[in-house]
Formats: sequence, structure tokens, C-alpha cells
Amino acid sequence: MTGVTGATGPTIVPTPTVEDQCSYLGVDSSGEYAFREVLNQNNGDYAVYNGFAMWCYDPLVANTPFTPTPGVLYLSKIFLNCPQFTFLVRYVVATAATSLAAGQNFIGIYSGEYELIASTPDLTAQLTGLTGVLSADLNFPAVLGLGQKYFAFLCNGTGLPSLFAAPMPNADAALHLTASDPRFSSVAGPFTSLPATIDPLTLLPGTHTIWAGI
Repeated sequence: MTGVTGATGPTIVPTPTVEDQCSYLGVDSSGEYAFREVLNQNNGDYAVYNGFAMWCYDPLVANTPFTPTPGVLYLSKIFLNCPQFTFLVRYVVATAATSLAAGQNFIGIYSGEYELIASTPDLTAQLTGLTGVLSADLNFPAVLGLGQKYFAFLCNGTGLPSLFAAPMPNADAALHLTASDPRFSSVAGPFTSLPATIDPLTLLPGTHTIWAGI
């Protein structure tokens, strides 16, 4: 309890409970993302404290270079507790690509209903020439509404880049989520461009979740 002195005397303001904070976030208190948002704020590693509007998880654990399979679409979930305006996506390249198929390498943002909201132009030149923390401009600025979204990564070629990701056993990463509502997953395709929609029945479990932030 916190005491606040007002004009007519002390006013007692109760400290919000986890359930109160989860209610404010608009997510059921049993859900992973409600607790994750509250814990991130309490632990001081909340994205906004580090110059981001939101990220899919703390980049401290994105410590494993992961080379995607050509034509496979990789999804990493984020949760927005307020609408966000963004014109770019940030991600981390460990090793640059050596041979990519031009016009077939993208990052996209999907809604919680798996509909494409925004995407980058082709990233062949960026993925081939650069490493480290990169910013990929979107084709047009996007307004992302409240709730869950997915970063999507697609690469094609014979010498693909390695992207920083977090390896997580599927059972441990599920945390109350269903097969059609995963924290991270992949879609076999093969794709040469980002699909306008994704059928949740085609989602496959993965072993890594690629890091990205806005």
C-alpha cells in the first residue's frame, strides 16, 4: 500500500495486483503474455526502457545463430498492449548470406488472425552485405493495433544468412498456448513471397524463435 497526502489528509492508494495489471492489458491473467508484460515491467527489461516500442522477447536470450531453411516462413509472436506506429523492423544478422535468390527475401508483420499487415521490400542486398543489428524499412508505415502480432521471416537461396534467435524446447515454450496460437512456429511452403494470409492449420512447431523488434 502506498500513502499519498492529499488536500484533506492521507489517501491510501492500493498497489495494483497482477490481476489488475493483466486486466488493464486486456488479457486474461492466466495467459502467458499478460504475465510476461507485467514481469518485464517489474524486472526493468521492458522494451520501451531500451528504445523499442515492443520486441518478441528480451534480446539477451537471442544468443544462437540460426540459419533458416529456404522457402520456409518463420513466425515470432509479439504482444502490443497499446497501438503502435512503425515504419521499420529491427533484427540481428550473425553471418551474412552468400547466395540469395533476388526478390525472394522479406520480413513481414502479420495480425493475430494471420493476415499480412506490412512487409519490407526485398532484403537481398541487406542480408548479403551486412551483419549486426539491422533496420529494415517497411514498404509503408503501419499502425499496429492492440493485441498479438507475428514477425515473419522468409529467405530463399543457397547460401542463407544466420539470424540471431533463441533455442527453446517446444514443451517449455508453449506455456498455455495451443497449436493454432503458438509463440513461434513455421510454415513449410515453399514460399517465394509473403502470403497474404496464413492458415493456422499449416503451422508447424519450431526449435528456434528469431528475434525482432519495432
